[in-house]
Amino acid sequence: MSILVTAIRSGNVDVVKEKFARPGSQVNTPIQNGRSPLHIAVQAQKLDVMKYLVSKGANVNLADEDECSPLYYAVLNENTNLVEYLLQMGADPDGQDPEGKKLMDTVKDDKIKSMLKNA
Repeated sequence: MSILVTAIRSGNVDVVKEKFARPGSQVNTPIQNGRSPLHIAVQAQKLDVMKYLVSKGANVNLADEDECSPLYYAVLNENTNLVEYLLQMGADPDGQDPEGKKLMDTVKDDKIKSMLKNA
């Protein structure tokens, strides 16, 4: 596992900042299993890292190799804070899961369902 992936998963924003301060660093480039740094931060539920990555230009609608967006992983984790943030940053509420079902149809949490519906 790379230092960057470890830093993202542990929520170490300082190390993440250091990695992306280097010339040529690409915030949307996949770094593990076809997932971008933002996908990994969402999966690890690290909101501070997510905010930093978005501030550096991370695409909130970028699909990974499984065609899943960061919002899909936030919905899967049933994390309302992450869902709310991603929607505020322009995430597409009409996204799909890997089987092609709309996120709205896969959500179990009523609050998240309402957030997607009203986005």
